[in-house]
Amino acid sequence: KAVVSGDPLADTTELGPMINEKEAIRAEEWVQEAVAAGAKLLTGGKRSHAYLEPTILTNVQADMKVVCNEIFAPVFVIVPYTDINEAIAAVNDSVYGLQAGVFTNSLAIAHLCAEKIEVGGFDVTNILEKDVVEPIKQLVLEANDEQ
Repeated sequence: KAVVSGDPLADTTELGPMINEKEAIRAEEWVQEAVAAGAKLLTGGKRSHAYLEPTILTNVQADMKVVCNEIFAPVFVIVPYTDINEAIAAVNDSVYGLQAGVFTNSLAIAHLCAEKIEVGGFDVTNILEKDVVEPIKQLVLEANDEQ
């Protein structure tokens, strides 16, 4: 889906600019550093002035700035896990912990995450919400097909 960038006061705008161009440059540099260190860029990563395209990265490492620091940009990193407790531990291994969310259709997992994840704000989104999940899922599937 094409994301409409522009004036944050316009009704059609889905993504406004970052706070300033300096911060957009910083975020773009962090994305480029991650890619240079082995992360895979699924989409986005390009900047124009204070706008950074919505960006999705996979194959990231815990010590990459896009993972261990608050990027404050439209950047989404996908970190696979095999056990929900492993995922919870990874989220809690942060000095920030501002926001986290889990996509699940399991009420038990949602409750466990809400109880154990230590962040300021926590969201639970049903995996069946196709507008959010399907585009990301498709990008991941395409990336796996290329490997």
